[in-house]
Amino acid sequence: MTFANTISYAFYQIRLLSLPISQIVAIFALILPIVTGLSVKAVYNILCFHVNNLGRTRPTLCLLLVLAFQFIYETVIATLALTYMVPPSNLNCRLDEQWQRLYSNKDETTIRRIQDRYDCCGFKSVLDRAWPFPAKGVSAGACQTKFGRTQSCAGPWRQAEQINAGLFLIVAAVIFVTKV
Repeated sequence: MTFANTISYAFYQIRLLSLPISQIVAIFALILPIVTGLSVKAVYNILCFHVNNLGRTRPTLCLLLVLAFQFIYETVIATLALTYMVPPSNLNCRLDEQWQRLYSNKDETTIRRIQDRYDCCGFKSVLDRAWPFPAKGVSAGACQTKFGRTQSCAGPWRQAEQINAGLFLIVAAVIFVTKV
């Protein structure tokens, strides 16, 4: 699987599951292989120019700037990816806020998609903000009763966030190691 496919898959999962990972991070990660290709090509061209025009130019500053930019870019992607992986207390908070936003907006489609994907009901418990939403004639335990689910969605949804952020981290790390 190519870097672009890996990042595209993670980006798709973030959108599909409404994970609280910034889409900006995903877009920057998607652009990372392109930026890497361009910077490697630039370094190659600078070195070729220096070899052909020996003594006429100093490629050191240009090379350092291109390599520094690339290193900073990779570091930013890796650092941002890590913020969506650890510490678990921060993950729980972001996920709880995202679930509350979905629940407050009565986003039936997204909550149902998450619950169906992970065979779960609610966020912290099977009764916590689950779909079908409680209403007249619909109890808070309707999801558990209707679908027979016994686990909450917080754990599997948190794991999905960590996995998809991990894909961004892996791509940044592999690109860095490959260049070295």
